[in-house]
Amino acid sequence: MTLYHLSVKIIGRGSGRSAVGSAAYRSGEKLQSIAHAAYQSGEKIYAEGDKIIHDYTRKKGVVHSEIILPQNAPKEYADRETLWNAVEAKERRKDAQLAREVEVALQSEFTLQENIELLQKYIQENFVDRGMIADFAVHDTGSGNPHAHIMLTTRNVTLDGFGKKNRAWDARAELYNWRENWADINNYLFEEKKLNEHIDHRSYKAQGINREPTIHLGAKAWALEKMGIRTERGDYNREVKRRNAEREVRRTLKEHAIAQAVQRIEKAHAEKSAQALKEIEEYLKAEKADQIVEKLRQQREARQEAEITARHMNELKESYITLENELYELRGQEANIYTKNARILEIEEKQTAIELEYHTQKLLSETNPNIQAILQQSQQKSRPESVRERRLREQCEISLNSIADESLQKIIDNASPSIREKLVEIQNKRVIDRAQKSDAPEKTKEKELEPELY
Repeated sequence: MTLYHLSVKIIGRGSGRSAVGSAAYRSGEKLQSIAHAAYQSGEKIYAEGDKIIHDYTRKKGVVHSEIILPQNAPKEYADRETLWNAVEAKERRKDAQLAREVEVALQSEFTLQENIELLQKYIQENFVDRGMIADFAVHDTGSGNPHAHIMLTTRNVTLDGFGKKNRAWDARAELYNWRENWADINNYLFEEKKLNEHIDHRSYKAQGINREPTIHLGAKAWALEKMGIRTERGDYNREVKRRNAEREVRRTLKEHAIAQAVQRIEKAHAEKSAQALKEIEEYLKAEKADQIVEKLRQQREARQEAEITARHMNELKESYITLENELYELRGQEANIYTKNARILEIEEKQTAIELEYHTQKLLSETNPNIQAILQQSQQKSRPESVRERRLREQCEISLNSIADESLQKIIDNASPSIREKLVEIQNKRVIDRAQKSDAPEKTKEKELEPELY
């Protein structure tokens, strides 16, 4: 059966105890302590330098004892008698706190070696690594109550010995950590061994358990109870167990009553459900014909809607074909219109050219007949044109061109936009032709014929 127990108490001179004697009792050894000033044990006062023998070699049940030192502790403190006499020597007060003792219950599900290794790891991580010297002993008389006593120093230690008291180790938070870590390290070993066991460091109240905790009997009360002698602690624990048993009975009865109530409720619910299902079945049977008729009506309506949709789709298809044919015809008409427009533009261009030629001939006929006759005569002569004749012809051409340009500009101003563009092109072409003609090599001939002017 799993059991959680961890208690912490102080071993002090105020209660008449000795660190050496406590260590001898827990380890089952014979140790000698040296009395110091103000050392008092019970009613007897020892003078400084007196030697006191603590012999517990006949004590049974001590199956293992060990001292674990931190790295900065003197090596000679590995001897139990040397260690605790050094502690006694450092404490000068008659009410001095000599050591701190942590008592833990070991699990009977673990072997002795597993419990020892568990203790070594726990002591190293929680006490020795913090700077304490730990002296622990494992007790197991075979009565099903294996446990361990861990005596811890209360002062900082160096290679030169003990220093000041370390008050940080007295904090209540440290106690909570030690309790929780002891539960965790045991539960980890339970899981590693695949045992369905678990211990909890919290109180019954914190765990939500409606039970009273018992108290620790202690060695003396446990020995008296074993001999059949009733003790106050034993009576208290028996009364607590009786009350816990009554609570368990009441809890069981309450759970049984709740279970019966739940069964009754479930039975009533099942009966109501069956009745409701029966009523539903009867209702369905009565309404079955109406449902079939309604289903047929819905199918008929769906079929009619499908037929209407099909007719509508056919109408849309025919409309699409008609529109496509009309579009084809319109595209053909558009091509014919384009051809007609091109023909109209061609006719308008010809009309413009004829109109231009007409106006040009009209202008020529309206000019000086003599100039026209001279131009015709000069063209009919077979001999070369003289310089005088050429100059006269050029003057006539200039006058004719000036008259033609003015008349052409008037025509352009009064013409329609489409004809105006063509007339402007003709006008520009005339200007370019006259410019090119003026650049011809006529100067050479002029020089050759220049004497004839005189």
